[in-house]
Amino acid sequence: MPTNLRQLLEDSSIVGAATLVRAEKLARLSGLSLGKSLISLDSISLNELEAALEARHMIDDGLISHDCACRAMQTVRRRGWNLTDSLMAIDAEAFTARRSRLGELFLDAGIVDERQLEICLNSATFVGYPLGKTLTIFDTVDEALITKSLDWQKKLRLGELDRKETLNRIRELHQSKTRIDRSGAKLEQLLEAAELSAVTEPSTRKDGDVRSIDSLTRLHSLDRKTIIASVKLIALVQEGLISMKEAAKLLKYIDKYTDGADQESPGNSLFDFLRQTGLLDAKRCRQLFDEAQENEQKENILKDPARLTELLLTRYREDTELIKSATVLYQLLQTQKLNREEALLTFGFLKFGLK
Repeated sequence: MPTNLRQLLEDSSIVGAATLVRAEKLARLSGLSLGKSLISLDSISLNELEAALEARHMIDDGLISHDCACRAMQTVRRRGWNLTDSLMAIDAEAFTARRSRLGELFLDAGIVDERQLEICLNSATFVGYPLGKTLTIFDTVDEALITKSLDWQKKLRLGELDRKETLNRIRELHQSKTRIDRSGAKLEQLLEAAELSAVTEPSTRKDGDVRSIDSLTRLHSLDRKTIIASVKLIALVQEGLISMKEAAKLLKYIDKYTDGADQESPGNSLFDFLRQTGLLDAKRCRQLFDEAQENEQKENILKDPARLTELLLTRYREDTELIKSATVLYQLLQTQKLNREEALLTFGFLKFGLK
């Protein structure tokens, strides 16, 4: 059974049971992951979350024990170190080769460049997927290479392979594949269905063989929010949880209503945020103002989040859960626990019933 993140954090004394209950409640209301909710509550740092996720995988791979992971996590918390340095500090050197993360190995083997790795890591962090799965979604590598690379990574960390040999094996296997298996639902199909496909030219390898540009290169003209949403949606399609048509509809919604989300506007009102999510369209705005008390000024509704929320919950009971979630996301945005892009993306998934 995979290691439980909640249990690891609690056993490491990184967070207490009461804090975890609060974080789980926030996760249910906001649609955020448990880890992101803990960060939003200032209970853990991003470094601690990344260390815990890596420790969880190492436990599952049999590289370290649960007790060893807990002791390392305590060092991560106390000294602010990464997991590798923390494991070394507690004499677990046999399990920790430097630059042994999958992304670091692929970067040093020339499988991806720094920009591509950054896109994949950002996407993986937001949607909660392992880096390997994200890379396959982007068609950068296939599952066979991921499987073998993870096996070699494990041997590297156990000291059964040195780093040079590990990189050579990854590089040789990747170069031996003249084409990536593109069967099944792919990212390009989703972008095309959502009318967001970027047009590019094929690239040519040094040996003269023409090889299609991977999806990471195709996405150069799309913004980060669209890329991240695409990764999550195509994975849901591949798992049979939603149809390609449903995924394309949500992606078009996200692209439309989160336009301009990269421009931080922490001073914007709840009204502005709800307009940007699409929850408050022009029709609903008119209804709200018409149904407000006669002596109530329009400006009061716009400036008072509590009053606006009260009016919305009274008028649109069918959207009670969405309204509550939107107000929670807005509070996280105002306290800079989320940026506008993250808040709007999360709401988009909630609107379509995808937590």
